Amino acid sequence: MAKSATEKSDTSNQPAALAAPRRARHWGVFFACLFAGVLLTVALCDYDPAQVNSTAPAPRNLVGRAGVTVSELSYLHLGLCTWLLPAFLFWMSWVSVRNARLLAATRFAAMLVCITAGCGVAAMVSYRPSGHGDYFPAGLGGSLGGLVYDRLLYDALGVFGAGMLLVALYSVAFAFIFTKDIVVEFEKITGALAAWYERRRIAAAERAELKRLAKAAAAAERAAKKAAEAAARQSLVIIKPVKSARPASPDDPAGPDAANTPPPDGAGVPDGTPPDAGPDAGKSPAAAKVTRAPAPGAPAI
Repeated sequence: MAKSATEKSDTSNQPAALAAPRRARHWGVFFACLFAGVLLTVALCDYDPAQVNSTAPAPRNLVGRAGVTVSELSYLHLGLCTWLLPAFLFWMSWVSVRNARLLAATRFAAMLVCITAGCGVAAMVSYRPSGHGDYFPAGLGGSLGGLVYDRLLYDALGVFGAGMLLVALYSVAFAFIFTKDIVVEFEKITGALAAWYERRRIAAAERAELKRLAKAAAAAERAAKKAAEAAARQSLVIIKPVKSARPASPDDPAGPDAANTPPPDGAGVPDGTPPDAGPDAGKSPAAAKVTRAPAPGAPAI
């Protein structure tokens, strides 16, 4: 009895042991990041440089003095990359309830690298602040971008080298933040490129084979046409006129061909009568004598 109860308890625990472990959800991080992201987004959208140290009446920021101060400092030091802050906050709030393992210190470091490199790239764009009332008083890259690009990289690497380095750092950090495993993602990219290259190679080989077959078919067609023309020329028969078989007399003064030459009209007699005509050939039909036989019983004349 005790053994069967033990077996039953072990069997009932097997589904629980085989079930996948539930992912930890950090609801505190979720609400904190969501709250901060919403406030920062509203403050940045409603920010106006006239709200800072202005004696004239200006519309208040929807987030109050805190929103004005945060927006001013963000635009001053980060420039355009200020908008990466609410994006990262919303991403962390979503990850905290979906896959909290992604909230690691390496990803926070990647966020800092991404913001720094992004400020440097933005500082490469020539922008002259218009003075008081400008959203970017320190340029599009802010003071951080001026420090990274103008003071550190421009003299050492130049425009091209600094741009390549900053874009590479920004791309790698951005991909590391928003992907589960950057190595797997790079393997997928390289595999897709290799497959694309293989498809292009196969397509090029197929096109070359089709061209070769088309050339061979055209050559065979030309050869068959030439052979047909040659056969037609060989089978062509030329018909020549055949001369009379009567041999000419060697004593004929006109030569061997005189017997085959017809006499001209009127030749043979002076008056144009053919030589084989009778004695009455030259007379008219009226002058010829007509002799009639007498009728039976009529007297003879």
